Amino acid sequence: MNATIKGAVIGAIITGVLSIAGTVAATAMAKDQGEQETINQLNSQIANVNGDNNTVTINSVDDLINEYKELTAENKLLVSQNTEYSNELEETKSRLAEYENQADSKVQELEQQLNDKPDVQFRNIGLSIEGEDIPINAVDSSVIIHNRTYYSEEFIKSLIGSDTNLSVQDDRMYVGKIIKEKSYLSDEWVLDSRHTVSLNSVTDSYGNVHTNALIFDGGQCSIIYNLNGEYSLLKCNIAIRDNADMERTGVLTIKADDTVVYTSPVLTKTTAPFSETDIPISNCSLLTIEYNASSSYNDCILDEIVIYN
Repeated sequence: MNATIKGAVIGAIITGVLSIAGTVAATAMAKDQGEQETINQLNSQIANVNGDNNTVTINSVDDLINEYKELTAENKLLVSQNTEYSNELEETKSRLAEYENQADSKVQELEQQLNDKPDVQFRNIGLSIEGEDIPINAVDSSVIIHNRTYYSEEFIKSLIGSDTNLSVQDDRMYVGKIIKEKSYLSDEWVLDSRHTVSLNSVTDSYGNVHTNALIFDGGQCSIIYNLNGEYSLLKCNIAIRDNADMERTGVLTIKADDTVVYTSPVLTKTTAPFSETDIPISNCSLLTIEYNASSSYNDCILDEIVIYN
C-alpha cells in the first residue's frame, strides 16, 4: 500500500470517528423527529474520504472499536518482541565481544610461545672410535639447543659399547648397573675401630692422591659399621700408601656380620691401585673391614667406599 492510500485510510478512520460522534447526536435527535428522519440523518453521516478516489465506509462502531483493540494489542506484541530481539542482540554482541577477547588472548599466548621457541640446530654427526668408523645413523644425530649440544641415544650407546647396559629410570640415565640407593660408608655409624684413621688427602705408592680416605696404619687393624641391614653391595678403591716398605705385605678382609665376603690379594708397595665392585654384603647388620699386615709400614688405603642396592 503506497503512502497516499495509507494517508487516506488514516483520514477515513479519523473522519469515521467524527461520523460516529455525529451519529450518536443524531440518535438523540430521533426522539423528537421520528425514526425515518433519524435513519435519513444517519445515512447522511456516511463519510467519504477522498484519496486516489478511495471511499472508506464505517458501518459499525463495534467493528471499529474491535479493530482498534486488535491493532493496539498487535502493536504491544510487536513492541514486546522488538524489546526481546533487542535484548538478544545485545547479549549476542556481548558474547561475541567475549569470544573476541578470548581469541585475542589465545593469539597472544601462541605468539609468545613462538617467541619463546628455542633456537634448534640439527647436525649430521658420524662416529669414529680409535680410527674405526662406527656404523650409526648420522642423520640428525646431534642437536644444538641454546648453545648446548645433545647426541642421539644410538650415538651414546655406540660410545659406551654394546656390552654396557644403558637405561633411563626415574628421570635418571644409568650406564651399567642401576644403583637407586647408595651411601658413603664414611657416613655410617662406627661401632668400633682399631688402628684406623680418616684423612682428607693421602698419596699412594704410585703417586695418586686419594681424598676422604680410610687408612689402616698398623699390623692388625679393623673397623665395624652398623648398616641396619639396608644395603646389599659394596665397592671401593684399594691401594698401598707411599711410605710403605718394599718387603712388607698385607691382606684386606671384609665380613658381612660374621661371614667373610671378600679377601684381597696380597698387598705390597708394588701393588697397583685397583677397584672392587659389587662385593656382596647381603644386607648385613654389622660390616667389618679388617687389614692384617706382616708388620707396620705397609699402610692400606681405601677410598670411595660406597654401599648400595
